[in-house]
Amino acid sequence: MRPAKAGTPFCNGFVQPERKRDRTGELQEASKISRAAELRENRSVIGHESVAVYTQAAGGGEPDVTEPMWEHGVERVWPSCDLWSLPAARGRSAPVRRSCPSLLPATPVPPPPAAAADSSLPIAMAISGASGSRYAVRLLEVLLEAGREVHLTISPAAEQVFKAEVGMAVAIKNFRLDSLLPHVDDARLHYWHHRDFGAGIASGSFRTGGMVVCPCSMGTLAAIAQGLSQNLLHRAADVHLKERRPLVLVPRETPLGVVQLRNMTTAAEAGAIVLPAMPGFYHDPHTIDDLVDFIVQRICDQLGVDVTLTQRWSEPA
Repeated sequence: MRPAKAGTPFCNGFVQPERKRDRTGELQEASKISRAAELRENRSVIGHESVAVYTQAAGGGEPDVTEPMWEHGVERVWPSCDLWSLPAARGRSAPVRRSCPSLLPATPVPPPPAAAADSSLPIAMAISGASGSRYAVRLLEVLLEAGREVHLTISPAAEQVFKAEVGMAVAIKNFRLDSLLPHVDDARLHYWHHRDFGAGIASGSFRTGGMVVCPCSMGTLAAIAQGLSQNLLHRAADVHLKERRPLVLVPRETPLGVVQLRNMTTAAEAGAIVLPAMPGFYHDPHTIDDLVDFIVQRICDQLGVDVTLTQRWSEPA
């Protein structure tokens, strides 16, 4: 029988000849360890925070160094936790973190602006092309019944949604209030075409008590989050953000993708109030109108409009 040669064991009793050593991996490993040694007992500044990385020898002796993570070619420190540690592997030490601040700097989120207490100031209202026309109609009715002056603008897509969802023929070029509220004739409503940048709500010098976009489509949300100001809806929302006035966005979309979630986060970080059209059920709703009123009441709460449409939590029936 052929004698076995030195090398790596292989199948059927044979051995694979030992290949020539490739030092590329060893050089890369040495480079990583050398870089990690520079981090030993030093401070690695990540974002706004300073993190100290220490190691603890597994079997005594001199402490070993913590090998950094590599992700997409970028060196990062291991995730932190107060009790974080990894078991020793291949005789190496287990890294231990003494101090555990967050690795990712928290984006400063400005506090939401307080709702204006002056009920004499008008409310800006925008209706975009998302599903949820019933929310818009009911909200407009409630605001006018509460005695608030309303400056309204409607997107072309909303015109189509009104016809599909509630059978209303709303003409944005020649708007009439009775097309939305047949039994309401109120001089406190002011309508502005979505291309009319001469409207008062397009300027920060025009005082308002806040603005609501109900419902808020994902396209309108994206434009507001990125400050595009392509029409009066976007511009008026941009004005309320820069003037630090209440801006309520009422999205009605499901499921939500990563892009939409990020746009909501961006808008919230800029000061907007993201109020999804997700009604509660603790008020024992019996009709669709009860569910609609739940959301409308929550919107009015954010705008400082005092109304009671449904039973609130813990309040007697």
